[in-house]
Amino acid sequence: MVTALADERVVSPYDELMAYEYLYAMDGTSRGKMSRVLAENGTLPTRAMAAIEGLMPDESKYGEVREYVDSRIGGFSVLVEGTPQFPRSLRAQKDPLPVFYYRGDLSLVESRCVSVVGTRHPSERGALAARRIARALADRDITVVAGLAAGIDTEAMTQAISVGGSVIGVIGTPIDRYYPKENRALQDEVAAKHLLISQVPIYRYDHQPFNTQRFYFSERNVTMAALSEATIIVEAGETSGTRTQARACIDQGKKLVFLPGVVESVTWARAFLEKGAKVASSVTEAMEMVV
Repeated sequence: MVTALADERVVSPYDELMAYEYLYAMDGTSRGKMSRVLAENGTLPTRAMAAIEGLMPDESKYGEVREYVDSRIGGFSVLVEGTPQFPRSLRAQKDPLPVFYYRGDLSLVESRCVSVVGTRHPSERGALAARRIARALADRDITVVAGLAAGIDTEAMTQAISVGGSVIGVIGTPIDRYYPKENRALQDEVAAKHLLISQVPIYRYDHQPFNTQRFYFSERNVTMAALSEATIIVEAGETSGTRTQARACIDQGKKLVFLPGVVESVTWARAFLEKGAKVASSVTEAMEMVV
């Protein structure tokens, strides 16, 4: 649960959460823009809000945002840049965001992590490959990071959990929303026994046009890349959100591994080979590349 800190000399997660939500509500059109607004105005949301709007924000709007977010507090926790627990891996990413909503075992962000991602509509071969990779990672005590999407993400997460491995789910909705709905039970299990993460603002998400909400799904791939020391892309399409994660891996200097079918069928994947991505012909080879 979010707790306000009385000492003004330390970072207050509650105050930073509300300022973050307010800034996103007023001018947060994208992760990149929000990150730049924060970077140019003091990094912390409260400092940025003061720099942009002075000592007094739009009281009516701030009150509306605060009341809305307050009504959802209780089922999740928040970390803010400037606190010791804030994940080190998120500090170095491109377009960093200073607020981190989570449920579950926060210690998993300090474990060895590898993302296993891919299409929502995998072939039988792709689904099998995702399960085999997840099992191999779990056997090596490596946490599987995935986006809780249907398809490859679900295959990897359920397999890792079934063999006693650890998982981190990074979602493209607010921390207390579910998508897809059929993964509700899986998301609740991840939150209760593993770790569930979101950087999606609660107020803005619920008050923006439905057709613009989809952009958060590709943006969460940036967070996934940052949390992971490597990403394995099992299957993908030309318009897949995994392309965003591939680009983030290269930007962040992380290992990027494709299975052969990705390179054979997707033109953008071939371009990443020139930037350092590798192709693994087997699960064993993939493990050698990422471990």
